[in-house]
Amino acid sequence: MDRLLRAEEVAEILNVKRACAYRLMQHEVLPVVRLNRAVRVPKSELERWIREHTERERARVTSAATPPERGE
Repeated sequence: MDRLLRAEEVAEILNVKRACAYRLMQHEVLPVVRLNRAVRVPKSELERWIREHTERERARVTSAATPPERGE
């Protein structure tokens, strides 16, 4: 079974303030699991989310840094 992370742990992994982690979880920007009133983030899902968003940002920066071809 995948480990479920609390907001404090998510904040530490993402290097953000705890309030930011709570907002990301509350608005379901991050993949969450709701257990009654508790909201948790599966560790493997957070790792996947980080990979996807890192790859997306890298692609955006690379395409912005590539000069257009002549004639475009």
